[in-house]
Amino acid sequence: MTVFYDYTTTFSNDTQEVTCCTLWQSPTTATCGRGLSCGAVCRAQDSTLCASGDCQNCENIEESRSYKNQITKASNNQESKNNLVSKKLSHQRNTKASNITRRACLSWGSDSSCNRCVGDNCRIKRSPGCCFHPLCRKKRKRKCSWLQNYLGTSCPKPVKHVNGSWTCEVQEVPIPTTAELSGGLVTKIDTYKVLQCRLRCSPGYASDLPPIVSCVNGMYQPYRPEEFRCEKMVALTISTDGQMEIFSDKCSKLLPNIPAMALTGHTVNLADQQLIIGAEDTDSKGWWYWSLEEPRSGILSNRWTRTKTLSAHSPRNHISFNHDKDVIYVGGTQKVGSKLQNGRIAQMEWNNFVLEEDGESFDKFVSDGCVVQLTHDIFYVLGGTDIIKNEATSRVIIINMKEQKVQERGSLVIARTQHGCALLSEAQEVTSEEAEETSYKFSILISGGLRSAQGSNIEIAEDEVFDVTAGTSEVLTQSMNTPRYNHRLIKLGEVIYSLGGQTSDGSATSSVEMREATSGLWSFHQKGLLSTSTAGLAVTGLPASAVDCQPGCSCGKVDNSRIIGGSQAQASSHPWLGLLLVRSIKYREDDLRYSKCSATLIGTQCVNRER
Repeated sequence: MTVFYDYTTTFSNDTQEVTCCTLWQSPTTATCGRGLSCGAVCRAQDSTLCASGDCQNCENIEESRSYKNQITKASNNQESKNNLVSKKLSHQRNTKASNITRRACLSWGSDSSCNRCVGDNCRIKRSPGCCFHPLCRKKRKRKCSWLQNYLGTSCPKPVKHVNGSWTCEVQEVPIPTTAELSGGLVTKIDTYKVLQCRLRCSPGYASDLPPIVSCVNGMYQPYRPEEFRCEKMVALTISTDGQMEIFSDKCSKLLPNIPAMALTGHTVNLADQQLIIGAEDTDSKGWWYWSLEEPRSGILSNRWTRTKTLSAHSPRNHISFNHDKDVIYVGGTQKVGSKLQNGRIAQMEWNNFVLEEDGESFDKFVSDGCVVQLTHDIFYVLGGTDIIKNEATSRVIIINMKEQKVQERGSLVIARTQHGCALLSEAQEVTSEEAEETSYKFSILISGGLRSAQGSNIEIAEDEVFDVTAGTSEVLTQSMNTPRYNHRLIKLGEVIYSLGGQTSDGSATSSVEMREATSGLWSFHQKGLLSTSTAGLAVTGLPASAVDCQPGCSCGKVDNSRIIGGSQAQASSHPWLGLLLVRSIKYREDDLRYSKCSATLIGTQCVNRER
């Protein structure tokens, strides 16, 4: 009964509150369900799952009663107590591992219930309980891996997320050292192995929390997978003069209190815990980049840091992308190949990044190209300027980050540079039940750009679509209403937007066009960009919750009306809100940081702190 109860609560569609029983038959509660193993949650609390809810009459507690007296006598000796608990848990796991199939089949009704699974070719997707049959478990190892949750050796794989999906694998996680915590030089990084799961949101969406969790004692930390949301993105644009702007279909605004920056050929990347802008300035010994900590908690709440990294090759007109925890810079006018490992912000944490082609180091870099991520490890680089020949190229290159290898994959119809590109359609996932393999179908939109990298004659290329499966491209009859180059494409939700750029006479444009997925037609957005410089923007997506962008909301203003007579105000009529900042012992004394506490203004000199 307990196994069946664990199964039904673990894979229920709603969050469940279950009863766990300690060795002393005292009840505790645990929250589980929606893929989070109830049995594993109880074991993490040194308890056992109780289906009846009565710890005085629970079948799982029976095998624990023989240990109760022994542990009680050893209570004054902590070491002996821990040894007995360890033996008890080891005994439970061994017993459960040997008897789980028999008990599970009985809980499903009869031995024939599991036997029918074999006759039905072990269709685990339709009947997950078939994993309890040893033949099915052997035949469908990958799909039955969740069975290890009952043994307390792993966490359940997170369920499919709305507008996103989870991928899990064992990672080498760095252990913070004393030198790191004190700001000193790190010469050696110790690591440990841990199961980590990463949330990859669909194009046009971004996670509201740092998109990674670790499995610790049968539970995910620091957040449970069901706490995450893949929110519709808003665009963050950064101009060459350092202006930062938020753009979305409902709200646009310039961001205040941004440090002065002078940028050229720069990029911006939203990593797990930081926002990275590179590069700002260079000298003979290295280059500088900017980082913002915890941008998902609030783009205006935290501290900007300017850091120098020692490298002879600075990034300019390069392409950049994220792979797991790393930020990657490739190509550009100085053929840069750099990787910010683990998103770690410290001096000299940018390492050389080398790609191979046919067993040799890859050096056919481009500048002013564009990159699109297709799957977790696969990135496509399309077009750009061939640095050696100094001319626009039509070459399409695949970067395999898992193998760190490069290969060519067809070409564009029109050679172009300073163009934009975006994933036109979401990956169409096709899964074979028999082969347990997944295939994908993609297409990429390539928009505008210059046909030539040389000369003063400006000729803007027409839009085209690259078919990833066939490796071929087709020019479209419908391009943007205002042909442009040096612009950026970004997908927000299900709509592709073209931001800024330059027109055929070389002048910058602040207009924004959007392309509907169904019709494929471009139309002007009712709002343009607010930045004064709109050519050569760096653009990335942020979750909507990271920015305060509520249309019609003006802090401290109530419809220009006066309050007479002291009548009671309605809720939200005075949207005054304070943010509590605290000093950090890790940084200098005057460094104020986000405390995740708010305060309500109740007077000219008084605030009511809320936690």
